[in-house]
Amino acid sequence: MIYTDIQSSLNGESVEAILNVAGGWAGGNASDKDFIKNSEMVFKQSVNSTLIVTSLASKFLKENGLLTFSGAAAALGATPGMIGYGAAKAATIHIGKSLAASNSGMPKDSSILTIAPITLDTPMNRKWMPKADTSTWTPLEYIAELFYKWIEDPSSRPTNGSVVKLTTTGGNTELSYH
Repeated sequence: MIYTDIQSSLNGESVEAILNVAGGWAGGNASDKDFIKNSEMVFKQSVNSTLIVTSLASKFLKENGLLTFSGAAAALGATPGMIGYGAAKAATIHIGKSLAASNSGMPKDSSILTIAPITLDTPMNRKWMPKADTSTWTPLEYIAELFYKWIEDPSSRPTNGSVVKLTTTGGNTELSYH
């Protein structure tokens, strides 16, 4: 149903980019009482949304188009205090790397990139961490500008399949590629 609706809305056209910015957070180690519930929640938020936009991109993204996912820097290592979250973000990273490989079903010359911020400067993060040093949080405006640059200038994109770690210090954001 959704494919038919989108196809009808696009009048047979394809889109230049699909940006998946869905996500959420839940902590918990293996012994926490809500471990399974929280893990299922973050998988729905991160992995299911990634799979949905992947399917949409395989059908509606232009050749040389851009598909982005929201990973997390924490998922590049162990996450014992937030196992479900780390696993969901690691799965998202894996999906991005898999889609960048040949025979993945993606349009020709498309770019699949996963951003991996440490902490995003969102209203919810400010609400739940009011005393945190927000100069180390990546502003959403920075990410929007980065996506815009990648859409407008495909030559500015990192290598297909890259995980782009965003590290913000003193209000300045640096990128590193994994």
